[in-house]
Amino acid sequence: MVVRKRLLQRHPASFGRGYAHEIAIYVPSTRKGSTPISPRAFHKREREVERFMAGEYGGDTATRGTGDYLSRAHKLVREPVEIVKSFTTAHKLHDTARDVKRFVKSERRKWGQESIGVERDGHFYFVR
Repeated sequence: MVVRKRLLQRHPASFGRGYAHEIAIYVPSTRKGSTPISPRAFHKREREVERFMAGEYGGDTATRGTGDYLSRAHKLVREPVEIVKSFTTAHKLHDTARDVKRFVKSERRKWGQESIGVERDGHFYFVR
């Protein structure tokens, strides 16, 4: 007990409330497969997804990257993407699943995409 108490005094135990689950939406920078969109249009997409994720989960983290995928025409498509990620509780992740799917499907149609990637707790899904 004494050793544990000393350890806790040297190393504060709590970072605050933790969130063990994560969800991310991959924002594409193309339309109709591999046609690049303007930087302004890409920024608008990013902001829409960031607003949605912050509204659902209270915040988000956005990271730029490069994505590759094989199109239905078996063509390798490489594009800049933004990954918008939020952390949450199991309860909230379950409760928002339909809203996320509905939002992503709506954006997919609006953006002219074959699919949009969604990552949930380490599992990747193509939402068509």
